[in-house]
Amino acid sequence: MYGAGQNIQYKGISIQDDTSGNNYSTLKKRGVTVVFSDPNGKEIARQKHLTNDYGTFNGSFTAPSDRVMGRMTIHTDGEPNGAAQVSVEEYKRPKFQVAFDPAKEAPRLGEEVTLTGKATAYTGAAIDGAKVRWRVVRQVRFPDWWYWWRGWQMPQRNSQEIAHGVATTDRQGQFSVSFSEPVFTFAVTADVTDTAGETRSANKSVSAGYTALQASLSADSWQTAKKPVEITINTRSLDGEPRPAEGKIRVYRLQQPDQVHRAEIGGRYRQRRAAADGSEASPDLSNPANWPLGPQVAEKPFATGDTGTAQVSFELPAGAYQAVAETQDRFGKPVTARLQIKVIDPDAAKFAIKIPFEFSAPKWSLEPGEEFLAIWGSGYDQAQAYVEIEHRQNIVKAFWTDPAVTQTKIIYPITEELRGGFTVRVTMVRENRAYITAQHVDVPWNNKQLAVKWERFVSKLMPGQKETWIDVVSGRD
Repeated sequence: MYGAGQNIQYKGISIQDDTSGNNYSTLKKRGVTVVFSDPNGKEIARQKHLTNDYGTFNGSFTAPSDRVMGRMTIHTDGEPNGAAQVSVEEYKRPKFQVAFDPAKEAPRLGEEVTLTGKATAYTGAAIDGAKVRWRVVRQVRFPDWWYWWRGWQMPQRNSQEIAHGVATTDRQGQFSVSFSEPVFTFAVTADVTDTAGETRSANKSVSAGYTALQASLSADSWQTAKKPVEITINTRSLDGEPRPAEGKIRVYRLQQPDQVHRAEIGGRYRQRRAAADGSEASPDLSNPANWPLGPQVAEKPFATGDTGTAQVSFELPAGAYQAVAETQDRFGKPVTARLQIKVIDPDAAKFAIKIPFEFSAPKWSLEPGEEFLAIWGSGYDQAQAYVEIEHRQNIVKAFWTDPAVTQTKIIYPITEELRGGFTVRVTMVRENRAYITAQHVDVPWNNKQLAVKWERFVSKLMPGQKETWIDVVSGRD
């Protein structure tokens, strides 16, 4: 962000790329006209440049003070195209700052919550006798698993101011804010005005719920029957601070439907349609998140410790599962976390989960010399998909899968020519539904990345010695 009258420096590089020939170069001795425009698109100033032997140019503009402030644009006039945006605002140098301290203990509903704030000058001195106007706004926050468990019903999340007041900073520049009331997030704002009339503000979010602990489960999306499933559990206060907890993680196999259900069209449309006729929207059984729990297949204890994190592994065959973590907060209230897990067998000829379409891979960024691997699968007894691999607008590989084989490996070797990445598209049509996915696979240009640093040497044995500077350039090798 710049203030009116400040110097705005810019630098550009002019390049040309031949994607078909895999040739990229800079444009030297090329004329470039750079224009500085205000938020309304009116020209403020312009400059002409000639790129150097490395294709670069640089210059500067002065931020204006005679027009509306806001987002301004520095762009080229004509070829080659390029633009950048800068923000020019009225600026007044602040003399002090305001900050809130974290809550000492995780609060819960029904208890009084007290936050301590402090106003200090940038010299470190306390701002005493300043007037404080504070307010607390309550917001509802639902647990992460709620959205997939009840995802077809959108929750109401209205905010409401529940408290406000005034205070005065003490000799240490401190003041306190106290208030009491799924999880509610309380947004606390304090506006502090010192004796000179300058006002500074601070914001702090404090969460309180019927429990004083939240737990979450996570795992990689790519899980195979060949390796144990590593599940990470995190236990935090409602404000995100690590909290130790003990409990158990149980893994349940999901009850698959008798047959594959085709994907529904438009979740919100289904919800409005159900509301119009007074019925309840039925769950979408093409999504395993809506399948009921089946038998328990595994159980292990966990203890997160002071870091609030622990890992537990399970050996699971191919299928759809749900992991459920159960623990309790410091008041003895139960706390639950859930996680959907999908395990596949890459070597199988039949996809083991009754969903209409699956496309996944262990990773989407690879290096030359590696081999790209992805899995297409369908829970139908017979299914066929069309696979395309596109590189720089050219189809380099395309094929139909065998209709009798409902799980297929997509394999493609990564070469230097694939730098910049490629796209894999998979298309399947079944029961009047089109399942189309396009995934970019990144092959980064890290062979062109350089690290540059300076090393400085000066002899301390004699005064007035010359300094020696060494420029060290290193790459991947």
